[in-house]
Amino acid sequence: MILPLTGVGWAMLWLWTALALAAPPETTERDVAEATRLSHEIERLAERNAWMGVERMFADLLETGVAPGFDEWVAGAHAARSRGDLAAARTRLDMANRLQEDRQVVEWLFDVDARFGRVWLACDKALDATVVAHSPSFQPESAAAVAFAADRLSQDCSFDGLLPAGHYRFTWGSHEETFEVVPRVQSVRIDLRGMDPKLARKSRRSEEPPPPP
Repeated sequence: MILPLTGVGWAMLWLWTALALAAPPETTERDVAEATRLSHEIERLAERNAWMGVERMFADLLETGVAPGFDEWVAGAHAARSRGDLAAARTRLDMANRLQEDRQVVEWLFDVDARFGRVWLACDKALDATVVAHSPSFQPESAAAVAFAADRLSQDCSFDGLLPAGHYRFTWGSHEETFEVVPRVQSVRIDLRGMDPKLARKSRRSEEPPPPP
């Protein structure tokens, strides 16, 4: 005998349906085979320090839906660091650390947190934008991080990532904002969207404590 659904029954049916629709598709044998191939490619390219190739292979690996292993997450972190994306590098290190506690990974995470701070910059694409360090660093990792932020701003007029400690100048057209990155103390947020840089003298700006890791 089929019983009519009550209000609770309909709610449970809706919940089960929503969960089924939201669930990611199961990986197939083909996905697993492709992930295995990409893992071998990542290992081969990492041994040659070919980080651009690693980044491409790592992105393809994520698309298979097969979760990367410890070695793949670490290789992906190296690839992200090589192009200056320290936020992505830190995220990948954290994922590796969740799979396997490793002293080098923990020390790398500690080093990133000690030397880099969170920065969010936004503006409209109508004018050119860039960010420049007052005292450019000669450390390759720090210089790459600043270059990566400047590239994001020039393309999308938006940057959400990590910059090394120091003082910076964020320019949009003729408008200029200065800010300081202080790791583990505060995050920086500067929003110039919807503003006229020729007339505005103040932006919607806030410096807030960073969220807990």
